[in-house]
Amino acid sequence: MAMISRLLIRVVLIAFAVLITLQSAEAQYSMSLRFDTVTANPGDTVNLNVYYKFTSGLPKSVQDFNLRFEYDTNEVYAFDYTLSGTAADSLFVRDDSHHGIIVTDSDAYTFHSLDFTNPILCKIRFRVSKRLADSAFIRWDTGVSVFEYSDSINTSEHDGLIRTPSVAGHVILANPEVTVDTGKSFQIPISISGIENAKIDSALLRFEVDTTRLPFREVFAGVTSNAVVSSSSASGDTVSVVLKASEGFIMNSDTMITIAFYSIPWYDTACVMLSNVRLLPLNAGSLIGNTASSTGSICIVPGSKPPAGVNTSTVDHGSFWVYPNPARDEVTFDADGNSSRASFEVYDLLGRRAYRSIGAHSVWQIPAGFQPGLYFVKMDTEARSVTKSLIIEP
Repeated sequence: MAMISRLLIRVVLIAFAVLITLQSAEAQYSMSLRFDTVTANPGDTVNLNVYYKFTSGLPKSVQDFNLRFEYDTNEVYAFDYTLSGTAADSLFVRDDSHHGIIVTDSDAYTFHSLDFTNPILCKIRFRVSKRLADSAFIRWDTGVSVFEYSDSINTSEHDGLIRTPSVAGHVILANPEVTVDTGKSFQIPISISGIENAKIDSALLRFEVDTTRLPFREVFAGVTSNAVVSSSSASGDTVSVVLKASEGFIMNSDTMITIAFYSIPWYDTACVMLSNVRLLPLNAGSLIGNTASSTGSICIVPGSKPPAGVNTSTVDHGSFWVYPNPARDEVTFDADGNSSRASFEVYDLLGRRAYRSIGAHSVWQIPAGFQPGLYFVKMDTEARSVTKSLIIEP
């Protein structure tokens, strides 16, 4: 009888140990990370806090992290990091650069961890360009795992920005939606607005286009524009155009330039968009900022009559879902077809990105105090790019 009792106790203990092991292996923690949004004057230095919050469970400890981010070094420059007074106060900096920091446990013999009662992960000190007259976006490098040695922590990252009181450096470029037949040469007009106070007399316009569908041919100055085309070139999918003002500064224009393309002969409909559009001022006295682009689809449709508006009855753009809409506390994005390579981005009316995620399903926890209004949600997959509107309520 005693032997049976001991056997039963042993079985119970083994089962309990297996259960604990399985629970530990399955434990997953969700964390929200975000860069702060701060206001600074051109030429200032400013601290940007990095906030974190566990949204599902709480691990026993976190002893290291690898924080990597991207930004335009012409606008701002990261030159220092502070752990004192943050959740990582007891850890130390193992390596750092102007694009990130690696933080680890400071003592191999003493256990240290993040202080979960402090919501600030660390602080980054930036130097703001004297020429900045807009918002400088601080974006997460999504190719780097923040907690690469803590596989049980799943993170969602939220970008931040450093903004100045003036937005004179913010310019808007746009091209219309058109439909063209295959095997045709045609021209697309590019308009510019918001440039009147930026004091730009020369600039580099750069964008990307799928040259397997739409090879770049040439660029011409617009009839109503004071911008002169100094040079143009194409390298792979990237097109570069140098512009100079014929007198004074480059001004707003409905047709700043026209770009000539050739539609590759193709048996089926293909839609292409200009992407990563950026106007970079070249003269020292100019103001710098972001380029908001409203790029209409250029659809190559066999047998169509150019130029015309995009024929949505024959062009299948695919779809995705945004709900609830309007939203207040959180909003969900779902990609049609569950493409694992889908990405979602939320932009305001000035083209400033407020959120980014990768994957077919994403839930955005809208930050407290977030500015209500009209936003745009852009979904990109390997097959298409689709934009929908989103209303955020107070």
